[in-house]
Amino acid sequence: MKIILDAMGGDNAPLAVLQGAAAAVKEYGVDLILTGQEKVIRECAEKNGVSLQGMKIVDCPEVIEMCDEPAMSIRRKKNSSLVVGLRMLKEGAGDAFVSAGSTGALHVGASLLVRTIKGVKRPALATCVPTAGKPYLLLDCGANVECRAPMLEAFGVMASRGGDAVSKEIEVKMSENKKVEWAKLNGKKIDPKATYTMVTVDYLANGGDYMEPLTRAERLFEDDVPYGGLVLEYVKQLDAQGKTINPASNNRMHY
Repeated sequence: MKIILDAMGGDNAPLAVLQGAAAAVKEYGVDLILTGQEKVIRECAEKNGVSLQGMKIVDCPEVIEMCDEPAMSIRRKKNSSLVVGLRMLKEGAGDAFVSAGSTGALHVGASLLVRTIKGVKRPALATCVPTAGKPYLLLDCGANVECRAPMLEAFGVMASRGGDAVSKEIEVKMSENKKVEWAKLNGKKIDPKATYTMVTVDYLANGGDYMEPLTRAERLFEDDVPYGGLVLEYVKQLDAQGKTINPASNNRMHY
């Protein structure tokens, strides 16, 4: 996973941000892109003995201060660490953007630059609330003052799904007799004692491609659209456009 991090955001930036970033790289092996004033970042890291290994720095000369008016700062400080980070997220340069800077600017920037997904009118702030049992996610906790019913409904949907982890880059090595030798998730080996939530197509969930272990997993939610139907619909669309399928474009697709 590649995370874009606002190195200038927060009361104790950039030191606190760099210390947290270094710890994340060491413990989780994530790839980080730091946005901020490169000279300040490097001087701070050198002075405090913080390693920048595993981090790339994108130089941003401007900084949105806590006292800046959110909407105005997003429009005027286009080269700030926060705006550049959000713009990079929208362009696909990273999987997520994190900032401890101005909450108002981050909220406005997410709406104006990244935009919300279909059906969500306003972004929301989420807080994980611990309980004696399973923790729950509280949305919204301060970003919006006046909310209509559809907005509250969207917050509920986002909260209900927000606690589920989403991962990618799953690697599985099979032996010659089609047994799983090892499996990795985001570059780390699967912990046999851990519980994972995953999303897959019905073909694999039903044991296709030697994924028989998936048939013993608990089904949390099932769509009523079969994978085979989606493939056929895709082929029909290509045919209507006068296009053909090239199996070389996806090594899981064969004639």
